[in-house]
Amino acid sequence: MIAMSKKTPWSAAQLRELEQELHRERGRLARAAEGGDAVAAVRVQVLDDALQRMAHGGYGICTACEQPIPFGRLAVVPETDHCLACQSGAPRRRRTPPAA
Repeated sequence: MIAMSKKTPWSAAQLRELEQELHRERGRLARAAEGGDAVAAVRVQVLDDALQRMAHGGYGICTACEQPIPFGRLAVVPETDHCLACQSGAPRRRRTPPAA
């Protein structure tokens, strides 16, 4: 479920696309986490956090400066909670590469 924020400049269709990507990635990583992969378990939590922000209207808004995160950045790193300008001071979160 997506809650639209007044600060979010994206369409509902764009947000649905990102939500679907978050769910796909979460499903893939959840299987690895269930198999004991600790890194995957952490990534699942990060994805769950992004889905929670989406459900409560905070998705796509930088948690540091409270400005919208550019859609291009969200398309590449949909779970991010920081814009590029604020990311330098935030802990690094890297996407897990797809399983071969």
